[in-house]
Amino acid sequence: MKKIYIILISVLFILTAFSVYIFISKDFKVTIIYPPEGIFVSTNFPAFIIVSPFDEFKNVEIEVNGRLKDRIAYEDLRILRLGNNAFINLPVTVEGEHSGNKDIDIIFNRKFLSPKYRLLVNTKYFEFPDITETPDNTEIKRVEDFFSTRIQDLIIILNTKRIDNPDWKNDVDYLRAKESTRVNNLPEDIKKAFFVLVETFENDSGRIATANASNYLNYILLKSGYPVLTVLLENEFENGLKRTVLFTYKIIETSVISSGGISEKVYLLERMDKFAGKELFSGIITEHSPVCMLINEVVKKNSEELEVFLSDAKAEAGVLTRKYTHYYIKNEAEINKIIRTIVEEAEVFRQIRDASRKNIAYEITKLSTATHEAKHLADYRTGFPFAKCITEILPYFFGNEILTESKTDIKRLIKVYDVFSRINPEYSAYLFSLAYADGGRKYQLLKLLDFILNEYYEDNQYQWAAKLIYFRLGAKTEIDAKKILTEAVEGNEKEWVEIFKRAAETDAEELGKIFREIYKEDFGK
Repeated sequence: MKKIYIILISVLFILTAFSVYIFISKDFKVTIIYPPEGIFVSTNFPAFIIVSPFDEFKNVEIEVNGRLKDRIAYEDLRILRLGNNAFINLPVTVEGEHSGNKDIDIIFNRKFLSPKYRLLVNTKYFEFPDITETPDNTEIKRVEDFFSTRIQDLIIILNTKRIDNPDWKNDVDYLRAKESTRVNNLPEDIKKAFFVLVETFENDSGRIATANASNYLNYILLKSGYPVLTVLLENEFENGLKRTVLFTYKIIETSVISSGGISEKVYLLERMDKFAGKELFSGIITEHSPVCMLINEVVKKNSEELEVFLSDAKAEAGVLTRKYTHYYIKNEAEINKIIRTIVEEAEVFRQIRDASRKNIAYEITKLSTATHEAKHLADYRTGFPFAKCITEILPYFFGNEILTESKTDIKRLIKVYDVFSRINPEYSAYLFSLAYADGGRKYQLLKLLDFILNEYYEDNQYQWAAKLIYFRLGAKTEIDAKKILTEAVEGNEKEWVEIFKRAAETDAEELGKIFREIYKEDFGK
């Protein structure tokens, strides 16, 4: 009897322990905060996931419409731990699928006997086309004319009537302009895609629906072989009114950036529309679409300052150097030395490329910008990795306890994600460009110093990317910038400038090697 009693006690203990184990293992909360439901995609994309509280698991499986597409081992995942919480950036592979709606299941396979955790993402995938035929010149001219002039009249009156008339979409003048645009002799699929986009404006359909329609229009243009792309910008003001701008461009050059383990297609664009507004960007990747664009006019404009350094205008170059160092470097000899090192670096690039001195500033600027944007695209397609140094900046935004966070506060963790999603991609792209785009490293560092010292950039993603680059570069040149990284810039300007001065004295190719080391240390597995 005693033996049976002992056995029963043992069984009860085991069952209790097992029940507790199962109960505890259910305390595994997974929140997907990107991508939004129902997005249009025509490339692989990342899923950004918060696990809180965190528990290790065996692997993650990705199913597309019920079929296993990928299995990623736990040790191969990109995981950033913050105390008892974890951020996972998971690459989702859809390339190679046929176009259509895709139900994507993300399945966390857990420890022995622990329940699985399944997330569902719904997307609409459009297979990116290989263009083998192009329309004739007459058809291309017709489409270019439509996007350069006809649609602009409609967008302008749309914005005007939206301010004056609450029922603007039924306004007689707006309907007349819309009908005039509709009867244009365009390929039917392009016309249909354009008016689907217009309907999202009329119905106030929301950011995702509008972005999807905008990307689909570009997809149809590329699929049909037309060298035309659009960039949609919508600004919403405090009073609720919106202003819509649809910049339109002609593709004038296609190139591929292949370096540092990436290979991405880049389109060089020339503006076609007649809008008075100017772009505030020199390059862009469109949301959820494998289109990497450079704006030729802006690249040319940005190259003009570098051209000042590469010309004989030493006085003007000196003015720019003092301006971007915010007059913390004023000594004439030091200024001339900085100018000379920028010129020498560009001259080596010119000789290797066998380029003319006339175009060298433009070629350096174009390469740097293209490399930057291509890295953005590559990061998006593969799910951008977290920089190992990114946690260094979190105490500035959230306090020191964030690094050992034990509580589960999804709203707070989403705010952490917002910091990651703003700063990490820019840090990655600027650092990659410094590592792999030759010819203008020291000039780039001078401009990045301005990002740090200039109040205009205070606390935005460009300033933080620049601070992280200087923080990591300082460590390589025996300057510990950890303390000033999370302090206000004011009062620490000389320390930031000292890092630049040491970099300016370093051989340009050696600088490239240093930046490649930093990139591998921060983003390599």
